Amino acid sequence: MSTASHLPLSLSQIADRNVFCYRWLNLFYTARPYYPIMALLFGTLGISNDEFLLLNAIWAIVIVLLEVPSGAMADLLGRKLLLQFSGVLFIVEIGLLLLIPFFPAFAFWLCLGNRLLSGLSEAMTSGADQAITYDSLQASGREDEWEGVLGKNVKVRSIGFSLILLLGGFLYDSDTINALLEPWGFSLGNTRMYPLILCLIQAVICLYLANRMIEPETATTTTAGAKKSGDRVSVMDAGRQVFQVLKWLLKHPVGIRIIAGGVMLDSVARVYTTLNSEYNQAIGFPVWSFGLIGLGTGVLGFYSPYLMKQLGLWVKNPLREFVVLGLLQLLILVFLIQGIPYWGAIFGVLMIMNLGWADFIMSKYLNVILSKEMRATALSVKGLAINLGYAVMGWVVASLIAQKESSAGFMEKIESLPYLFGGIILFYCLVTYQKLLSTNLITKKDQ
Repeated sequence: MSTASHLPLSLSQIADRNVFCYRWLNLFYTARPYYPIMALLFGTLGISNDEFLLLNAIWAIVIVLLEVPSGAMADLLGRKLLLQFSGVLFIVEIGLLLLIPFFPAFAFWLCLGNRLLSGLSEAMTSGADQAITYDSLQASGREDEWEGVLGKNVKVRSIGFSLILLLGGFLYDSDTINALLEPWGFSLGNTRMYPLILCLIQAVICLYLANRMIEPETATTTTAGAKKSGDRVSVMDAGRQVFQVLKWLLKHPVGIRIIAGGVMLDSVARVYTTLNSEYNQAIGFPVWSFGLIGLGTGVLGFYSPYLMKQLGLWVKNPLREFVVLGLLQLLILVFLIQGIPYWGAIFGVLMIMNLGWADFIMSKYLNVILSKEMRATALSVKGLAINLGYAVMGWVVASLIAQKESSAGFMEKIESLPYLFGGIILFYCLVTYQKLLSTNLITKKDQ
């Protein structure tokens, strides 16, 4: 019995383990309980609004600067090592915030450390988790299951993300918790650090899951990579890896078109998501109901994989999928700016769901056309493009809003969004129109 339990895992068993770990690592890493009350939480820790904006700007800069180099390091050193390091950083970054009540005089510096480590951790995770999972499926001859893996991930994230964020918001509300416990004679006092404690537990789970993952080549034959030979990997090696990936993308522009289509959908939807609470208030919802709206978004997101699969079977071209979803998003925006009381929340929910749809299509097709040696780097390029697209779109929308009178209502401030997005869709169609007509966009040459 003991001998059998120590037999090496087959490639198929490795794939099963990695798929399981990827699914739950993805959930617990991205669904952080403090997200819905992040600005309030940092205020509780003694951070002013302008300091909060500065800290998040620093966080974004770290991700933009390190996302692609970290993807290259994942391809050169191994995906698991990067995921393990990311898990350690996740634990430390939350630990720094938990130290602030004991060292309030260093609140800003501890928060700065948190934002720096958080940005580095996110950059290292980007691309590596998908790459190791797809590698193991490919090694076992099961890469056709990738779309199903993504679909199940969307379902788990849709429900899990909403529940974790709902729990985080609830734990922060000390008054409500203590009022509920009062009839039984209990009181938890100030619970505003509880979301961080829950997040620390998630960080430990993420590190455990990263340790459980297996790179398929480490379980079978060794390869000629630096990780196997014991050679050191230098900054120059990472730079050469990035250059090779960019060169490949230029020779295979289908990858660029797929990333551009995802950025087109993601940028506008993500900007709306940052304004979502203001929109819900504008159509009549009280603040306490926002968590329930988020839960409803998660429930509807459970059915997204089926809809995306049917869309792919119908249009038979990833670029067409982006255009169809783009036109749907444009229609949603038209109804969104009408500010329909209460019922308008339906359009807000659909807009947020577009984020998941864009990522689903990009992940589905990019992993198919990318070789194993460059997969993590290229997926990091995708992440960088998304962040830059969001930054540019955020700046454009902020500039448009700034031109409105300060007394203007929220719907009036965003009324130009449909025109802006309509122009982006038209430009994308003009640039890719020849490939939009193709039913065989991804050829053997691209794979």
